[in-house]
Amino acid sequence: MSRRTRPLAIAALGGLTAAGLTVVGTATTGAMAAEVTRTVNFRDCEVRKFPAAQNIRVADNLPWSPTVRLNHPSPIPAEQDVTTEVDLGVFPAGYIPETVVDAQIYVLFRFENQIVSRLDFYRTFPAATYDPSQPFDIPEIEQETRWGAGIYPQRPTLVEVWFTGTDQQGEFLEYKFACDAAFGEPSFFDVAVYDLAAPAEIRLDTYALRQGQRVRVTAFNLLTEAPTTPPAQAVVTIGGISVARVPIDASGKVDAVVTVPPYLRPGNTQVRITNGTKTAAVQAAVSAVGGSVKVTKKVKSGKKVAISGTRFRPGEQVRIAVRGGAGKGSKAFSSVARVRADGSFTASIKLKKAARGAWSVAVAGATSGRSARSSFLVR
Repeated sequence: MSRRTRPLAIAALGGLTAAGLTVVGTATTGAMAAEVTRTVNFRDCEVRKFPAAQNIRVADNLPWSPTVRLNHPSPIPAEQDVTTEVDLGVFPAGYIPETVVDAQIYVLFRFENQIVSRLDFYRTFPAATYDPSQPFDIPEIEQETRWGAGIYPQRPTLVEVWFTGTDQQGEFLEYKFACDAAFGEPSFFDVAVYDLAAPAEIRLDTYALRQGQRVRVTAFNLLTEAPTTPPAQAVVTIGGISVARVPIDASGKVDAVVTVPPYLRPGNTQVRITNGTKTAAVQAAVSAVGGSVKVTKKVKSGKKVAISGTRFRPGEQVRIAVRGGAGKGSKAFSSVARVRADGSFTASIKLKKAARGAWSVAVAGATSGRSARSSFLVR
């Protein structure tokens, strides 16, 4: 994924709810809106004089609650220039202790989304004389941004306002107002970016599957047209069997947990996800879970051994192999049984002239690949 920002602005204002900042508002996280306005309560703000030299602390624990407006279209196409407008509102009076002559006022917002590199929104505003007794209306800032496909939650990590110029005696003067924020708070605005030209991709959290197992499927670039409401859906198949219809988010991504068909034939299989003309597939290996079998534990030679089993595929045939004995006589018998709707079967095999001793029973499902073993004694 790529991202390009141009000077003098913010790429995407985001979750101003990061620790150190409290959002007051009702907008929904990740809402697909072009414009979001929030009241933001900055905390732990401080003022320092000559920050690059003496770094003198003037004040700390100052509150600031501007109404921040962001205009950033979302969802948007990938790798396309988009104009972003940000209005920070009014910087309060009384925080800077003296007048700044021939002032240059520099504003910086820094945002992290923990996906691509940080986003810096910055601009310098000239002011012939900055009067700290009056609020300063920070002008709206525009910039162009460009993103690769994805969902980008926006969280600020730094806010600074610098005042540089001279005092009323003509001596150099500089103040910095700064608020720091920590990670961990949710985003209040997510930028969604989609790429219709990119090939679809699919990943699994494991490629060694078992019948009936839950597996996480992640897929990208599945949209065939701009995002819609309600969202488009993709179909997930495993071994040619449809297992789920899942929503595609505004970036073209799917993140879903699906279930491997419980009686899927063991071996190599294909996991596929499809939305119209967009499809992606990956190979995985499927192993069978065990069946269950019970037998009569002691049988006389020439009599019948009763065999029953469960956890097999309804309707399939199970192959039954009976082998054993240490003395003279028959040492192998076989049969088949049909599995009932509840996954169980029963069978009875006459042990004609069976050799006495220890015998084993092996049962295997013809299509499910499930198997089970047990043993009994011929007297």
